[in-house]
Amino acid sequence: MNRPVPCAARRHAHHDRRQWLARALAAAAGLGLPPLSRAEPGVDEPPLPGTPRLLRLPEPRQAWLDNGLQVVVAPLPGLPLVTLSLMQRPGGLADPLRLAGRTAQMAQLRTRGARWQGRALDATGLARVAEGLGGSLAAGAGLETTHTSLTITRPQLDTALQLLGAVVRQPTLAAAEWSRQRDSEADGLRFALSDPGTLAGWVGSRAFWGDSVLGSAFTAASLSRLRLDDLRQAHAAQDRPDGSCLLLTGDIQLEEALALAHRHLGGWRRPTSPAPVSPAPGPARPQAPATVLVDLPGAGQCAVVVSAPAVGAESPERRVAQLASAVLGTGYRSRLNEAIRIRRGLSYDARTALELQAPGGRLSAVSQTAPANAAEVVRLSRQVLTSLADQPPSAEELAARQATLLGGLSRQVETTAGLAGRLADLVARQRPLDELARIGPELLAVTPEQVQALAARDWTPARLRTVVVGDLQAAGDSLRQLDPDALVLSVRQLDLDLPGLRR
Repeated sequence: MNRPVPCAARRHAHHDRRQWLARALAAAAGLGLPPLSRAEPGVDEPPLPGTPRLLRLPEPRQAWLDNGLQVVVAPLPGLPLVTLSLMQRPGGLADPLRLAGRTAQMAQLRTRGARWQGRALDATGLARVAEGLGGSLAAGAGLETTHTSLTITRPQLDTALQLLGAVVRQPTLAAAEWSRQRDSEADGLRFALSDPGTLAGWVGSRAFWGDSVLGSAFTAASLSRLRLDDLRQAHAAQDRPDGSCLLLTGDIQLEEALALAHRHLGGWRRPTSPAPVSPAPGPARPQAPATVLVDLPGAGQCAVVVSAPAVGAESPERRVAQLASAVLGTGYRSRLNEAIRIRRGLSYDARTALELQAPGGRLSAVSQTAPANAAEVVRLSRQVLTSLADQPPSAEELAARQATLLGGLSRQVETTAGLAGRLADLVARQRPLDELARIGPELLAVTPEQVQALAARDWTPARLRTVVVGDLQAAGDSLRQLDPDALVLSVRQLDLDLPGLRR
């Protein structure tokens, strides 16, 4: 029987090993063995960043059925999987401001019941059918479109598309399922209101975009206003093939996809009425002061969001903005993470997020910290964002961030679902499909001078907006002293439906 070694014995053994190592090193010195001249990357220190390589992507192909349904295929031969996604217009931009989340909730509810092979199935029944195919249904909504998706093995392709068609064309939209979904959403929203990070994200979006629809948030208040008839109306507006898109990625070619689409969706009739058009989102029109402090008593962390304007989604400078954001806050050695986490240990994660929309964009520096450190993290976040105008990235720093972005893109498009997500974004924004293949060359063409010029123009101190959510009493006076004109609210005074934020 093995017995545990006593602590004293372990200490003696450790001491003996140290003495042996010291004698060995001394003997090596006596033999005149050369010391290591330098550290070896990948062994003694982190490996050097690799040279960015151009991506080899499948060439997307598209065609239209007679009823107006768009069919897009990106073949990935040799991978016996196919991701199917049925996209429909309009998306969340069509939601009235006081019914934020209507389209997204409708898309989710459709996966909770539909008519399948002559009988009505509830959420459990639909889930069993999808699981029998080796997949699971997923649904959601963006600004322009909704999506209903399923990833399966190739032999299940025909049945999977039949199931997808049933979900989007013959949902039951049952009252009992809506009640369960609404209760589940309400629980999640109540929890979110106690989380500084989630709440700061909502407040930061509304504070930046103001009364633009881009600043609207799905909250408990908007959920309470949603009725089942609102969801049924949203579904009725989408129930048409023109403006919809069947997107398939994986082991399939366009000709086979068209045959499947004809079989299962060819009978989908196009209405005589014109397709609904989503209103164009307005530009940022902030209504709140430049600094907003929200008191969340008892929160163990303060969430800090510092935002600045960025270029729009269709701007020729969008790749410059993506790389500038990456230099500031993508990766462990990004400038923001180095200033806040590595050098000072003020947060476990400090990063940037870049939101590119049609009328403009938003760069955000995001982090969480102990309340006593909140003022310092705000100061550092502002300093890092604005310093890029005076401290452009070196060629090596820029190359490392290019490799990071291209590596992330490469990993994403290696999967059928990831590739479908990238193409879905282009379809939703009605962009050319070959734009995906141009991302790599466009990123590699960005120069340090372009990054510096964009930062000098857009990310100046006067254009920054700051949101802090947390226990303001624990944060102390230093936080309020950052901006004497700051809007200070308790969480009970906060109203995300209002551009000015105060109820």
